[in-house]
Amino acid sequence: MNRLLRISFLTSLCIALTLNAQVPNSFTYQAVIRMADGSILSSSSIIKVQISIINTSEFGEEVYVEDHLTSSNKNGLITLAIGEGNILVGDFSLINWTDGPYFVKTEIDPYGGEDYILSSTTQLLTVPYAMHAKSAELVEFNNVIGMPESITGNYSDLIEKPNIKDSITIYTSNLVPIPEGTSDGDLLYWDNNKWNTLAMGLDGQVLSSVRGKLVWKDPVASSPTEGSLYEKGDVFYEYGVPIGVVIESSQVGQYAKILSLYEYTVAWDINGHVELTNADNANNGILNMNVIKNSSNVISSYPAFSVCEELGNGWYLPALNELLTITDNREELSLKLAETNGATSLNGKLYWTSTEAQQTLALVTVLSDTTITMTEEFFNVFELDFSHLFDENGTIPIDLNPMGSDSLFVAGSSFKARKYQPLKVRPIRYLSWAEMNSKPVSKIEYKIGDVYPSIDNAEGVVIEIWNSGLNGKIIAANQDSLAWSLESSLNNATSLSDGSINKAALKSYDITLTTFPAFRWCIDKGEKWYLPARTELISIYNNIEKINNGLMSLSGAIELKTGATTDDVLYWSSSEINDTKAFIINFKESGVEYGDSIKTNKALVRSIRTF
Repeated sequence: MNRLLRISFLTSLCIALTLNAQVPNSFTYQAVIRMADGSILSSSSIIKVQISIINTSEFGEEVYVEDHLTSSNKNGLITLAIGEGNILVGDFSLINWTDGPYFVKTEIDPYGGEDYILSSTTQLLTVPYAMHAKSAELVEFNNVIGMPESITGNYSDLIEKPNIKDSITIYTSNLVPIPEGTSDGDLLYWDNNKWNTLAMGLDGQVLSSVRGKLVWKDPVASSPTEGSLYEKGDVFYEYGVPIGVVIESSQVGQYAKILSLYEYTVAWDINGHVELTNADNANNGILNMNVIKNSSNVISSYPAFSVCEELGNGWYLPALNELLTITDNREELSLKLAETNGATSLNGKLYWTSTEAQQTLALVTVLSDTTITMTEEFFNVFELDFSHLFDENGTIPIDLNPMGSDSLFVAGSSFKARKYQPLKVRPIRYLSWAEMNSKPVSKIEYKIGDVYPSIDNAEGVVIEIWNSGLNGKIIAANQDSLAWSLESSLNNATSLSDGSINKAALKSYDITLTTFPAFRWCIDKGEKWYLPARTELISIYNNIEKINNGLMSLSGAIELKTGATTDDVLYWSSSEINDTKAFIINFKESGVEYGDSIKTNKALVRSIRTF
């Protein structure tokens, strides 16, 4: 029995209305049955399904129970009509649908017996409440007691009219007075439970939010020199203190989002509210934050939101798709967090989103591949709504194993959890235009062989400069021996002078670069890093003595070597020759040479980037 481990409940509950508009006595249920390996259970004729209608809550009274013997089609789909099965408990026609809420529980034995190995309980929302009509009695207007003899349509003929006064009294004792401005351009804003006046700023200043206060600040030029704009992957500093890592940014300095350096473990809703908050936006956590703040309950009742609110300055709980963006960039973000003093790594298993799913459930996301033990406690807290988990091929990216064993949950998987469960929270916020453009511009004039940016915070050694040494390229302090590619393919990585162009060409073929180990190793250091092109490697060789002097000053760095004979020291370039070969650079003691090699062969790999 244990070989069937996953059943995909793509549930469709439909009222089958007839042409004569009679109230229906059944509704349709559908589910797709899948095996543990992801294959569908197709064309089976012995599947048994037990259906229970439960009142009040998913743990309430079973008012109606029936079972069905059915079969799956070639796609693993079963279809049956709830209300037309073999009745075990109750009478479907006597269910009072007005006395809700109601839940439908499904239990399935794929072998036609009564060994139900997996179940799912789902609340009925708008369906089958079309059946409310069965509970309504037909009222004859002529039988209404106290019906007037005639209706004139005149307000004066009505009885028990409201007492409308000629005037009203407005009580002003609780009104907050609005102050008057003293000069043209004064701004009025609410803070600390009172109205405040902000005088007009100087010409050219920008209105900004700093620690929850409105202030006028001198703007930073949008792009005076390369590097003044914060870019994705940069650590953002406020008053000289790191507070987040940039996870999104525009190319013209209009906006950016940052991820907090710290995370918290709290519940979504601590008081067990059963009403919907309508914080259900999947794209914008700010909208969900505003819904919670404007609800009838105090925000402290929602700890996942209140920890963000307490940070001030616009921090909020990310929505589902915002958290998935973080998941897509988790490797680069993890590296930056590891390099930043005091930051907390992304080491949690499950993270709250601000996106609500049902009255008692909200969506959570797996930020990185993680293994979780399947226990009864787990299934009491989490509801695996597989409709969130299907990829384009209809496959669930979760290896769900039997009770008591470990199951692998793939990064990016999202499902529902009870709001009272403490899980990880990682706040995010937008940067203002002024903050986005406030990245410090280096004033150090670097030379080839210098450590960048400093010995204490070394990222690499300078191998090329321009703009009087304010900008240039650096080489990483370590190297590895890897294959250029795992397969033969032509990828348009043909630039001889710029490896970043070749990297972009390969990413259009494989966005993760897992097919290209040498390139993948480079970007694991960060998105700006890349495998140097042919002429970039030749330039490195021509400055090898200066570069090695810089590398020798770094603890644990690997120097660039040269060989006495051909093939002693071979470095891969990113420059492609054809579908099977790429340029390889030979660092010989007598001089540099370039040749070709099969892409699946291993050679030395060294990464570089611009600064």
